[in-house]
Amino acid sequence: MNIWWILYSLSLIPLAINYRDSIMRTYDRIDTWIIILSIFIGFIAIAKITIYSAKTIKRAELSKEYETADLVAEIFLIYFFIIGIWILQPRLNKIIAEK
Repeated sequence: MNIWWILYSLSLIPLAINYRDSIMRTYDRIDTWIIILSIFIGFIAIAKITIYSAKTIKRAELSKEYETADLVAEIFLIYFFIIGIWILQPRLNKIIAEK
């Protein structure tokens, strides 16, 4: 799991450098293909982290096998965290209280 966090963090570096260059009005811009590659890697890393988190929540709640279709709600709630936290937090509190 740590590798996805590291890849996501590393994918932000070219974007930050490009943003800094645009603010400073320098013309040492990074090639477009590097920016596109870093966005793609960041998207995959966030998707993997979200899916792993949804699987962990579902495994803790059910304590049995689950289907991939059961994860869809959790994936969206984690991805849209600002709204999802209102639904996920009581469920997480119940899991922690049981342990």
